Amino acid sequence: MYTSFLNREDVARGLSNNNPGNLIYTGIEWEGKIPYSQNQDKDGNTVVKKFEQFKELRYGLRAMMHDVFNGYKGGENTIAKLITSYAPPTENKTDNYINYMVGKLGFAANYVIPEMTQPMLVLIVKAIILFENGATTANLISDQDYKDALAILGVDVPKGSNVKKNAFLLLLLAASITLLILKINKNDHGNRK
Repeated sequence: MYTSFLNREDVARGLSNNNPGNLIYTGIEWEGKIPYSQNQDKDGNTVVKKFEQFKELRYGLRAMMHDVFNGYKGGENTIAKLITSYAPPTENKTDNYINYMVGKLGFAANYVIPEMTQPMLVLIVKAIILFENGATTANLISDQDYKDALAILGVDVPKGSNVKKNAFLLLLLAASITLLILKINKNDHGNRK
């Protein structure tokens, strides 16, 4: 059984919509999306249908991950670029949002994210959810909920980084080059007698 907070009044609006990223209602046919005619997104007690609603939390997380991942693939490879697109200044206090994300993620706004792996994607999504909904709501979303969303994401996001493997290979290459240079120098000195 998958998690759903749909139309619950005891949680933040984003979670009540199973849309913790607060994706605005669009014509995108997201998997698990509730049709506009059935959408019950509320502002207070009034149904306004501003934000997407999803049948289950995993679908809302999936849509959010898909949005962030596609942005990254489209050249939004820094937090500043991602958030400016995700929360445009015409509707949001984007600079505050970017500063919040920088504080949560621990790297500069214009740091180029070298690879969007599953762990990086989840880290960014969790920080967005914290900003959008607050800690109380964010803490209701389990690691399993994120795994469930990744399982149905439908795009190939690398499971992990090759940074350690690449660092090891570079170290091995550097050691090999050093040994080769030492061998060449030894031979050169031996031939100069």
